[in-house]
Amino acid sequence: MRRRWLACGLALVGWGCAFGVDDIPEVPENPTFHRDILPLYQDHCLLCHGDPPSRGAPTYFRLDVYEIPEAEAHPDGLGERRQHHAGHAHPEGEGPFGAKAMSLHCLQVVEEGLMPPAAKWGDGLGPNARKMLRRWVEQGSPP
Repeated sequence: MRRRWLACGLALVGWGCAFGVDDIPEVPENPTFHRDILPLYQDHCLLCHGDPPSRGAPTYFRLDVYEIPEAEAHPDGLGERRQHHAGHAHPEGEGPFGAKAMSLHCLQVVEEGLMPPAAKWGDGLGPNARKMLRRWVEQGSPP
């Protein structure tokens, strides 16, 4: 009986390790959201920060879209959203915000090791992925 539990435990550990995503092989000179960042977010972030958010992720932003149109941000037409761009520590207002508006904040929490939470178990962003995310933010978070 003990061997059966041990075998099950080892199988689960091996299966869980299969979810790890390798670092990107090289850093593009001019990363863009759709070509480079979105696939990175799909591998590491969208399980929680997609639509709908899950696992306790905030509801005021989504990383699966570049920008959220003004009409969706204020469906009542009464509010006026400030323009947001890379360089803001955190967008002001209530959102919802897309990946462009959250780019600097995302970079900060990744560099501080707060996200993705799986990083505690070895499935964080590799050095090339972090460098690409940093480069994307420094270049103004292009689409």
